[in-house]
Amino acid sequence: SEMCIRDRNSYAALLLGRIGRPEVVPALISVLASDNSYAVNMATKALEYVVDDTSLPALIAGLAAEHPQVRQRCFDVLKWWTGLEFDYHPHGEPAQRQQALSRWQKWLDSFSVDSELSDAVQM
Repeated sequence: SEMCIRDRNSYAALLLGRIGRPEVVPALISVLASDNSYAVNMATKALEYVVDDTSLPALIAGLAAEHPQVRQRCFDVLKWWTGLEFDYHPHGEPAQRQQALSRWQKWLDSFSVDSELSDAVQM
């Protein structure tokens, strides 16, 4: 039945988060487009378990998603993880979202360079 499938999707999202590996981030982001609010909530919580520096590109890419709910949840997790907003509004006008997305991407590019430098210094 559809209800059973919805429950399985929610449970699967939760289990993916409990795995604790950033490789599951793209699968969790795909759940965010679901019309099952429970599965979306579970996927969002799961993202909070697994998000790390390596999952930031997938979350930032989610800010450009067609589905507003995906944009909102990716933004929520990014804001939770980084403390940053870059004037991004998931339900804002496309031009405004694109400008903010560019700022997120620029930050990610500099963050990646900073991380690589930090790793090199620690070696």
